[in-house]
Amino acid sequence: MKKQYLWTLIERLGWERNNYDYKEISKVFWTQYTPEERAGMQKLIGECFQKMDAAERKYELSKPLDIWSDDGYSDVRYHVIGLGKEEFDKAVANPYLLEKRYKAGYGTKDGYKESFAYCFLRPEPEAVKKTFTDIEIKSCREQIQEDLLCVLDCLSNDIQTKVCQVVVDNFKKTLGI
Repeated sequence: MKKQYLWTLIERLGWERNNYDYKEISKVFWTQYTPEERAGMQKLIGECFQKMDAAERKYELSKPLDIWSDDGYSDVRYHVIGLGKEEFDKAVANPYLLEKRYKAGYGTKDGYKESFAYCFLRPEPEAVKKTFTDIEIKSCREQIQEDLLCVLDCLSNDIQTKVCQVVVDNFKKTLGI
């Protein structure tokens, strides 16, 4: 798929327009996009994250960015990708804009929200009050592993670890563990 088409799909998700609600956007992603579109978007997002990382490293050869949290800064980078190609291109051209967004803070107009990357995890099922059988737990675990592998293929190692932890936490929460 062409990158411009994939950017159009990302922009249609409406990260900003939908008030950064990754749970609702995730539902749209998993129900209204084809498997090929989902895989293409996930691949593009991974490539964008890596391109941003390379631009930051190059920028920091002359002036270090004042960032102190890997997790928050990861959210900033995904937030910028979620805002679309124009914002992404600006950040790659001038990584200082990422620092500026990071320092503006979480939840602020000029800052960032957590985390566009979560849009690509399967939505959490509605809360249920039942006891799960071992077979149901195994089936759920297998589906989560399949989804996670699809997402992880697009991410760097440090982000893979964080995504894995989020998935495990959500799985435990879903099962009431």
